[in-house]
Amino acid sequence: MRSPSSNFDLRTALSDEVRGALAELEHNNGSGKAIHACRVRLKRARSLARVGYAFAPGLSAVFNDSARGIMRSLAEARNLAALAKAARMLAKRSKRRAAESLKAASRALEEAREQAAAVDLEAVNAGLRDLLALAQVWPEPSARQVKRGARRVARRARK
Repeated sequence: MRSPSSNFDLRTALSDEVRGALAELEHNNGSGKAIHACRVRLKRARSLARVGYAFAPGLSAVFNDSARGIMRSLAEARNLAALAKAARMLAKRSKRRAAESLKAASRALEEAREQAAAVDLEAVNAGLRDLLALAQVWPEPSARQVKRGARRVARRARK
C-alpha cells in the first residue's frame, strides 16, 4: 500500500479495487481464476475501508459487511478449486501410494466443485455495484485522518 499523504485519494482507490473485481468477473465469466482475483480485489478494498474507518466508521462497517457477504458467496467454489489444485501439486512431489491418494482426493474435490451450487454471478455483480456506489460516496479525508487510519490498520496487522 502507498504511504498515506495528502494526495492519497481513498475514494478513488476503493473504486478502482471494486471496478477491478467487477472486471475480473465480467471478462472471465466466473472462472476459478476470476473468482480468486475478485476475492483478492475485495480483500484489498476491505483493507482500504479499514483505513477509512477513522473518519467514516458507519460507512466502513457497511462496506466491510457487504464485501464479506460477496466473498462468502464466492468462497465455496474457490475453496474447492484451491484444495483440488493443492492436492494435485502435492501428488507430484509425493511417493506413489500417497500420490495416488492425493490424485483421488483431487478428483473428488473437482467433482464436488462441479456438483456444488453455481455461483449466482448476477447477485455478485449487484453486490459489487452496491460496493462501488458506497465507495463513490465516501467522504474526503484529511491527510491526518488517512494517517490515523493507516496506523490503525498497521496496529491490527501486528496483532
